[in-house]
Amino acid sequence: MIDHLINISVCAFVLWVLWKASRPKWDIHISVRDGAVRIHKGIAVGRTESLRQFFIMDLKQTGRIEVRARREPSGRLITDIRGKIDNGIKQRIRNYLLSL
Repeated sequence: MIDHLINISVCAFVLWVLWKASRPKWDIHISVRDGAVRIHKGIAVGRTESLRQFFIMDLKQTGRIEVRARREPSGRLITDIRGKIDNGIKQRIRNYLLSL
């Protein structure tokens, strides 16, 4: 019985490592919750205030938003924006990140 549990645990760990390794690496991670903007990584310190103003004053979003982005070697910006927002707001966020 214990051997069976150990085998399942090892398989689960290997699957988790493979899943973690295959996920895209995001250069930028921003979260907005209840009007507070948290910049996890990827934004220069000098640009954080303008980014906060963009999310709070320009977008006026009070819900929960998660923004992740990375640049491809070709220069293309790949974004993953989650939250209860429409495609127009997602495009505004993407355009703002392109301007940084």
